[in-house]
Amino acid sequence: MRRRVALIAFKLMAVLLVVAFFLSLLPERQAQAAWPHLNISPTSGPPGTEVSYSGSIGYARGGVGIGIRWASSSGVGYKTIDTTHTDNQGNFSGIFIVPNVPLGQYRVEAVSFATMPATYLGSRYFSVKQESEETLIFKRPEYGVLFDVHVLSTGEGLAVGESGTALYYDGRGWTRVWHKFTSYNLWAVHGTSPEDFWAVSSNAIYHYDGHGWRLSASGDGWRLRDICMLPSGEGWAVGKVILHYKNGSWNTEYTGKQLYSIDMLSATEGWAVGQNVLLHWNGSSWVEIEEVLPVAEHMAVDAVSANDVWVATAGTAMYHYDGQSWQPVPVHLAQPGIIRSIDMVSSQVG
Repeated sequence: MRRRVALIAFKLMAVLLVVAFFLSLLPERQAQAAWPHLNISPTSGPPGTEVSYSGSIGYARGGVGIGIRWASSSGVGYKTIDTTHTDNQGNFSGIFIVPNVPLGQYRVEAVSFATMPATYLGSRYFSVKQESEETLIFKRPEYGVLFDVHVLSTGEGLAVGESGTALYYDGRGWTRVWHKFTSYNLWAVHGTSPEDFWAVSSNAIYHYDGHGWRLSASGDGWRLRDICMLPSGEGWAVGKVILHYKNGSWNTEYTGKQLYSIDMLSATEGWAVGQNVLLHWNGSSWVEIEEVLPVAEHMAVDAVSANDVWVATAGTAMYHYDGQSWQPVPVHLAQPGIIRSIDMVSSQVG
């Protein structure tokens, strides 16, 4: 009897070992994560252009419309994303793959998003059940699209956008300071104190004194896109012209190629960039730099110092000036695009 029980136990153990062996050959499956509650504010970008992944949490949006959020408890493995899901306001399409993602160390943007019920890729297996998806409704903010923001070192800030929208940040929250002073898009804003903000539309410059807006200057064909003010009271606005503000009035210093961005270090040192043009302010005049950068569209400039200047372009590189020459700095984008803004804290951080 004992011999028979021992034989049965031996056979059972052998079966279990065989089963365990074949199970080990199956693709690894990642653990399923539960969904925490999430409130996401509307994000920027046109429909179907944004997907991000950071650590174990990912989300995407389709402009005004549907967004989808997913998660992985380990954050390691492949995420395969594919969908034809659309609605009347936004859509996602195509395939997006994030390979071998370390937890908390990956972020990516792409043009498509959704989750497949199950997908095999290499040796990793990722399965997403319906209960692990969360649909988010992205509503168009009542204030419309914002184009620029400037925050002071004191914590106050101002954001501007379409149809004359202006939002003031007091360090705790945003408040509209629209006041119907213009119906035109405001492309840029800059300020030196909570009582001294300036904004530009295509053909006008506006000043905010902490209580309300007033028209400071206007003209035909300016096509303004940026403005920079100094604590001393001087300032510059750029577009098809460069306008200089001094002693209470705006005067034209340059007319020519379309400019997109300006950054002034002082009344004697500054840079402006635009459509195949790079200009330097030497304190008395604007000088066009002959060393034309390979990419014709110079979208933004930021100067840390006279020997530390950065230019963002419509290509796959930024350019850095060290006081002697311009050198390319490669930018690794998830997809080809245009870098429209840059802000450097130092030569190493930005």
